[in-house]
Amino acid sequence: MIDYEDHAHGVMTMVESSGGGQITEVVLHPEVTVADASMEEEARPLHGKLPAVCFFARSVNFPITHAPIIRAQEN
Repeated sequence: MIDYEDHAHGVMTMVESSGGGQITEVVLHPEVTVADASMEEEARPLHGKLPAVCFFARSVNFPITHAPIIRAQEN
């Protein structure tokens, strides 16, 4: 991996009866740059495995999903 940048989006749901709220969903939008095009197809399935091994995803009580963009470094 050459570069990683993420633009996460979270949803907070308000509970009107108590005036409080909680985060109910997070979608990660990682933009991953790999060294060459041959690595793109190898990298895609790795994002499907992340919920099972991701520290954050395993530590919260709401779903964290991934919508990755994987590209090869431009030469």
